[in-house]
Amino acid sequence: ARNWKILPLNASSDNYFAALPEIEHNGLHYTTMYAAFPYKPVSSGIKMYYIKLVGSNLALMKEVKDGFVPAATPVIVECASANYSDNRLDAFASGGSEVLGNCLGGVYFNNNNKKHLNRVAYDPNTMRILGKLSDGSLGFVTADLDYLPANKAYLKVPAGSPAEIRMITEEEYNSFYTDKFFDYE
Repeated sequence: ARNWKILPLNASSDNYFAALPEIEHNGLHYTTMYAAFPYKPVSSGIKMYYIKLVGSNLALMKEVKDGFVPAATPVIVECASANYSDNRLDAFASGGSEVLGNCLGGVYFNNNNKKHLNRVAYDPNTMRILGKLSDGSLGFVTADLDYLPANKAYLKVPAGSPAEIRMITEEEYNSFYTDKFFDYE
């Protein structure tokens, strides 16, 4: 017999859903997320991004409209702070629209229990994870992993892609890159 205690999630209670930052860059904190349910930021200062295009050694990031993340949509989260409780999200939120053209993939599980084995092997030829590049900038890098972490997003890349792929905004791309890598609208 099991004794279950089910507590409802509520962003204003002690039982909340939030983003745990993993990478710090220029005073901002980032992580990736992949969930089977929709969510949106509750705490102010949180932004959600997806990767619209990948080319050469660049990944063009675009902000998710209204911050609403539909179910099964891998994203990059720019957190409000390094403190988990400052990055609260509304689980099972409604509204918003589908994210189209996302180059990120996602992983639900990393379970090595023999009865419930469910893992995704990391392939350094076709996958990159969020990290810092050798020059300290934010991007996607190859990793020393056997399996991808649970509930995380990764960048899908063609075999033979560079080990480091810099994330840039549309504004950075339009302002700084004279050699256009993307056929972008």
